[in-house]
Amino acid sequence: MRSSLVCLVLSLPLAAGCGGDDERQFSNTGGAGAGATGGSSATGGGGSGGGAGGGGTAGSSGSAGTGAVAGASGSAGTSGTGGTAGSSGSAGAGGACGNGKSCIPTTPAGWSGPVTVGKGATAPPGCPATSYGTSVATLKDTFVPGAASCTCNCGSTTVTCGNVSYWDYTSNSCGGLSSFVENITPVSQCKVTNNALDKQVRVSGSASCLGETVTKTLPTPTWTSQVRLCGGATDSGGCGSGQACIEDAPSGFAGVCVFRVGDFPCPSGYPNRSVYYEDFTDTRDCTGCSCAPSGWNCNTNLTRYQSSNCTGTAGSNVVVSTSSPKCTHNLSMTSFKVSAVTKTAGACGVTSNTSLTGAAAATKPQTVCCR
Repeated sequence: MRSSLVCLVLSLPLAAGCGGDDERQFSNTGGAGAGATGGSSATGGGGSGGGAGGGGTAGSSGSAGTGAVAGASGSAGTSGTGGTAGSSGSAGAGGACGNGKSCIPTTPAGWSGPVTVGKGATAPPGCPATSYGTSVATLKDTFVPGAASCTCNCGSTTVTCGNVSYWDYTSNSCGGLSSFVENITPVSQCKVTNNALDKQVRVSGSASCLGETVTKTLPTPTWTSQVRLCGGATDSGGCGSGQACIEDAPSGFAGVCVFRVGDFPCPSGYPNRSVYYEDFTDTRDCTGCSCAPSGWNCNTNLTRYQSSNCTGTAGSNVVVSTSSPKCTHNLSMTSFKVSAVTKTAGACGVTSNTSLTGAAAATKPQTVCCR
């Protein structure tokens, strides 16, 4: 009955807002308009990264009743609770697992690591003041043996000359058996060919090569660079199965790597292969050599005479040397004289040359495989 009574009192435009089931409260007997109830808050979305729920809509102010005091405004709705954020997925292989870190395959069986590699031209660099601060190995890169060679030096020829002598032969043209007659000492003596046997004039002498030596060019091997492996980095977690979260290589160092003593192919996940070495051996040497003189001679000039006492018409001079003795047959002379002996030095030549033996090689390899 109360609701009906109020409707009679209120003016006609307000009648549309009345209903039989309306339980709103109004102020005073003047029939004031009621404020709208605030809307309920939206519930926050759940799941990954859900946003906060939207605030409820404020209630509308009630219209003032005729001759009555205006009703109070409705209260604002309470904000909804934010939804719970979704969980982030695991980092993929090789992806970042933290600032300056990456997920990489764990160190394979038989290998050591992780390490990083630093190189210097004359000395290996020190390890950085990071997670890679531990020096694991010092190695060498690219062996350079240097060009080795061996050279034989024969030196000069030493010629020694002896006597001028002449010999008897048992047949013409200095054939048959020969027998020593005498040395012509001193030279310039007159010698008579006083029988029918042919004579042969000879000059004795010998030569040798002194100071034959071998020049060895055997350079000390070098390396193109010196290498240091630095380790100590550990898995900080957060990667998937078979992965480790490892600090990236610091500035000036190359790659995150694993290594192994010996020469091996790289394991899966570490494709960039280098082989470094600890040392080298060098067994190179030169053999000896031998030399022999050639083109040398001891020489004398033979002057021929028609008389038996080295007088009368003289014939032309004939050069007699160690390498070319002369037979008196067909020389048309009855007596002769010889001059002082002179030398032709010639030269020394290699008869058995020197050669390079042995080899130089890098030893104690270590395989380093990097990402």
